[in-house]
Amino acid sequence: MNLAFQAFFILFLMLPGFLYIKRYDKKENTTLESKGLDATSAQSVFATLILHTVSLTISYFLFCKSVDYSIIIKILTNEKLQPVDINKIIDSRRWIISYFFLVFTLAYASGLALQKLMFKLNPYKSSAFAFNLPWYYELKGKIEPTSIDKNSVSEFIRITCMIVSGKNTYLYSGILNDFYLNIDGSLDRIAITGISRLELKNNSHRGKEETINVDRMILKYDEIQNLTLEYLIAIKQ
Repeated sequence: MNLAFQAFFILFLMLPGFLYIKRYDKKENTTLESKGLDATSAQSVFATLILHTVSLTISYFLFCKSVDYSIIIKILTNEKLQPVDINKIIDSRRWIISYFFLVFTLAYASGLALQKLMFKLNPYKSSAFAFNLPWYYELKGKIEPTSIDKNSVSEFIRITCMIVSGKNTYLYSGILNDFYLNIDGSLDRIAITGISRLELKNNSHRGKEETINVDRMILKYDEIQNLTLEYLIAIKQ
């Protein structure tokens, strides 16, 4: 049997585990956990074993059909398949397609469900098992529980940051629209709307504040000298 097919078969068997890890670790545009390739591979292998075990069990009860492991072993060991083996594969093609549809769907759904469960049980930066993403919780306004959380209908974060441009220093203010983190969880840049700018002169705020007529401004964190956050919460009456 062709070694390329053997490698492809192994990779295809492993894909559900990688899909599960990818879906669990990704929320919006943020990677929730920074892991090396070794850790990701190990977790994917473990997830693959669990997913295939669960999928085989479900498939058995749904279709009353089990896997012929002798054929699997022949493929993995690069042993030549006999005509009877090939006929079994052809006869089971619909079941094989249904099985892989099931395992990939289960991988995606379970990764998403576990992520949602983790955030539901640990919604704040101060939660016991919160992700190691302090910037994510800060910029989502999820620092610690407050007595007004249950009554809030919307939340905005007003950003005020100091940026030095040449010989001039400015204070930029606006409502946080979006943010982007690096792979290690550090802040890369923020996007703000409703922007105003105030030039600082001689360490005073006597300059005239001006409105910047743009829909959205991107500010790189490396260029920000100072950053303050103001949480604005609307309360149900």
